[in-house]
Amino acid sequence: MPATGIGLHLAWQANDNIRVINAGSPATSEVFQIQPGFTDHVATFSGNEVAGDQFNIICPGSYDSVAEAEIGKTLSQTGNGSTDHLFFTALLAGVKKADLSEITFSEEWASSHPGTTVKLGGIVKFVLTLPDELTQPTKVVLTAPNVNVSVNIKDVTLSTEQLFAGGDGTQARPYLIATAKQLDNIRSVPVTRSL
Repeated sequence: MPATGIGLHLAWQANDNIRVINAGSPATSEVFQIQPGFTDHVATFSGNEVAGDQFNIICPGSYDSVAEAEIGKTLSQTGNGSTDHLFFTALLAGVKKADLSEITFSEEWASSHPGTTVKLGGIVKFVLTLPDELTQPTKVVLTAPNVNVSVNIKDVTLSTEQLFAGGDGTQARPYLIATAKQLDNIRSVPVTRSL
């Protein structure tokens, strides 16, 4: 995470690995482990050489096949503060043997290496304001044109943090603001005007 604590920062970690699969013989593959000395965005991996001329490379190496990586994983947040559900998947398909020594999981790298395609799975973070009566949601579904995202939720205690120090936003009981965060929360209140 960045120093501000807001947003996500993708970075290599000490237990990361990749799987190199012989594209012509998918049963032939090896998991390559990250080596010491990596930085957030540059890492060296080592493992046993995989025979073949063209390869599929999957990150993380816990996926056994391209099909499994393309389907992805169903992940659930398992508690407040849990980050186990934050997961990134990358697949480079059709990598030639000559290009194996230095790869990048990116559209730019794939387009500069003919025959190679890339698929990147993302991380989604939702910040939701739920109705007060909804105390234990189990699923959130967002729908947009050509996109349907479903997130399972379990064992999460919702924060009882109030948007304001008091009040209900009426003329008789205006919102009470005691912190900068509560002042910022005023943006989330629907505006109604009467003339």
